Amino acid sequence: MKKPRDLLIRAQETMDIPGQATPLEAVTSVTGFREVDVDRQKGLLAFSSTAILTAVPGGQVEVEGENLRIVLMKERRMVIRGRIRRVTLHREDEP
Repeated sequence: MKKPRDLLIRAQETMDIPGQATPLEAVTSVTGFREVDVDRQKGLLAFSSTAILTAVPGGQVEVEGENLRIVLMKERRMVIRGRIRRVTLHREDEP
């Protein structure tokens, strides 16, 4: 039997509903090489000036770079600034 989350994702894909319209996925925006905005974040997992890892629905978002700092952290939103080198999504279902 499929999980309710899997059924919602399949319905979202079938009906071509954008991810921003459902709470199933994180919304991550990158502005140039200097700012990353992670909406629907679920908590900070690791932090240093070169890497920040945060939990999001369905996995984790990892931001790598230099002089990274969190300039805004609210219940569901995090804004990271610095010299951004890479943003990676790690899905829960991947090894």
